[in-house]
Amino acid sequence: MHGLNIISGYPISLDEFELISSRCPMTGIVLLLVSEPQLMRRFTLRRECPKCHKLGIESDFCPIHNVQMVRRQDTSEEELVQRRTLYKQRIAKFLQLPPIAQLPRLVFDTSDLTREEVGQRTELWVKQLLLRS
Repeated sequence: MHGLNIISGYPISLDEFELISSRCPMTGIVLLLVSEPQLMRRFTLRRECPKCHKLGIESDFCPIHNVQMVRRQDTSEEELVQRRTLYKQRIAKFLQLPPIAQLPRLVFDTSDLTREEVGQRTELWVKQLLLRS
């Protein structure tokens, strides 16, 4: 039986990658692509519970407090521009480093997919990858 840890986001430096991978071996990388208009739409739909800060999207209710989710503070257009700049400056380069570039990757466009479809496709790939290891 394999254990599986999923790291959402990226270590941004090789040192961070080496530290994380020394404690939790990296098996693969999932890169989810999205069109710029879809990215902006999804980004601005992000919401959170005003009481416990549980994350959700527009029209969601917090399952704990049964209150309407409110817009998160970090969902402005300026925030998205800053994150895209960081990605282009640091993360894209990080993904090209030899220890990272050699890892198996699943790359697909999620622009027209639901969260469930993205999850199903990713889960299938992860299962196949774990069977090979």
